[in-house]
Amino acid sequence: MNSVNRSGILAGGLWLIDSTKSIDRYPEAGRLATITEVTRSNGGGAFNLLINLAKLEAEIPLSGIGLIGEDRDGDWILEQCRHHKIDTTHLQRRRDLPTAVTDVMTELGSGQRTFFYLPGANRALSEDHFPLSSSNARLLYLGYPGLLPGLDEVKASSGRTGLAEVLSRARQLGMVTAVDLVSAETSDWVSIATAFPLIDLLFLNEWEAAQVLGRTPLPDASISACNLGELGRALLNRGLGRAVVVHCSRGAVCVPAESPALTLGAVLIPPQELRGTCGAGDALAAGFLLGYHQNQPWTACLELALCAAATCLTDPTSSAGLRPWRDCLAYGRHHGFRELL
Repeated sequence: MNSVNRSGILAGGLWLIDSTKSIDRYPEAGRLATITEVTRSNGGGAFNLLINLAKLEAEIPLSGIGLIGEDRDGDWILEQCRHHKIDTTHLQRRRDLPTAVTDVMTELGSGQRTFFYLPGANRALSEDHFPLSSSNARLLYLGYPGLLPGLDEVKASSGRTGLAEVLSRARQLGMVTAVDLVSAETSDWVSIATAFPLIDLLFLNEWEAAQVLGRTPLPDASISACNLGELGRALLNRGLGRAVVVHCSRGAVCVPAESPALTLGAVLIPPQELRGTCGAGDALAAGFLLGYHQNQPWTACLELALCAAATCLTDPTSSAGLRPWRDCLAYGRHHGFRELL
């Protein structure tokens, strides 16, 4: 079955609970900060993407693959999926491992966040948990390699990673493959890059792009549309299929394989509406993939991506700020976009 006859998005990878704590400041070691608010929400690339698509009112089949524990956090995840009409047939439960959790410390004012992650059941996810032949999804999304040891390690039998095995099977079945990276300093960037020829759409920030390419990350002040585009083109030269989206706090660049790079600055969010940056990258990927699934041009995909990310920033959690896609576009167009020179 080719991608034309398929519909929907199947998201696999990280599933967890975010415990988002708003703090007055991030303290030095041994010092005290005040927590002003605690909120439980969805977390992890796969879980976030599907909730975001539901809140964008994608109106396409949404389904997930992953591992969670047989615990209250796992129950909560399944309840959220039922509420948002996400198919959890292939979301398996482990009695021996807990549902993964992350404490997210979000600093008031700046919106900057710091993560403390307990891997839980995610550490056991492998290519054997991906029954792709039973799915009619058009897109397979995977987030986040680098935090999934069962997919990250190279298999002795094949000489390639579990990630590559899953992506290869998806491609053979006619799925479009999308991967979102994560800023984990423990990631094996060389192994991740070996799967690039099997990835159609790649999402990553400028720091992650530098890590994959073996470069020194750019200082924030020197990031420009030109060097983001150059990073994207260098990544495409590693064998990526259709496009790479490199994003930063000031905007994003989409570099398609067969056309010039496209640039769009971040939405000019009023400072009083900025509540946190948690989940903005996942919202960006959700907006872009929705546009792609709707067969929109690259420019429209990029605009929806940045507008979805902007609405995400209006809430300290990963997805509560998301709105129906038309409202996201209206929000972004109302406030305008900054220049990304």
